[in-house]
Amino acid sequence: MNNSMNKIGKFLREVLVIVIGIAITLSASHWISNRNEKRDMALYLNAVKLELEENIKILHEEKKYLQKEVEYANYLKTNDKNSVNFDTILINYGNNIWSVRKPNCNSYAFEMFKLSGTMRFIGDKELLLTLWKAYNSLYLISNILFEEGFQSKTEEIKREMSLLSQTIQGKELTTIPMCNYYSSTIWSDNMLHNCTLILDFLEKAILRLEY
Repeated sequence: MNNSMNKIGKFLREVLVIVIGIAITLSASHWISNRNEKRDMALYLNAVKLELEENIKILHEEKKYLQKEVEYANYLKTNDKNSVNFDTILINYGNNIWSVRKPNCNSYAFEMFKLSGTMRFIGDKELLLTLWKAYNSLYLISNILFEEGFQSKTEEIKREMSLLSQTIQGKELTTIPMCNYYSSTIWSDNMLHNCTLILDFLEKAILRLEY
């Protein structure tokens, strides 16, 4: 009887050791997996933050360009044709009048973040929503608004270039450059307004990523 009890006790102890070993292994595996998930998420979020910062720089440069266009539009609207000074136009706005820009904002880091599956580990759902809105805003301004602006201004420049011989005689302007485009539309104002709004939102998103 005692021999049987000893065998049962020994068996239970061996089973207990195995169970404890499995529990420790599973716990360690879970801890390592959790640590790796947090590490991966931190790496992706940092990449997204750097990408947003670069996009913010791009939009700030575009905002400066748009501000100059708005200044030119306002100059034309507040001066009649007889009081327009062509030296003022060429010196202050010459780099903007006939130039077209289509800055490209990047989303590679965010796309990689989505494809990795790591995004599901973000506990802060408000942060996740902010990131989605930030990149949707970038898509809107880069792929739609900037594209529309590029096409619209390009067409106007083509029309004006076809009349270039009448616009420039010798070294003097005889008609006001891009007068119709800048003085009779609010395109530049709308673009500047949208660019400012999106920049403000992106800068707030960056602040969320710093905590």
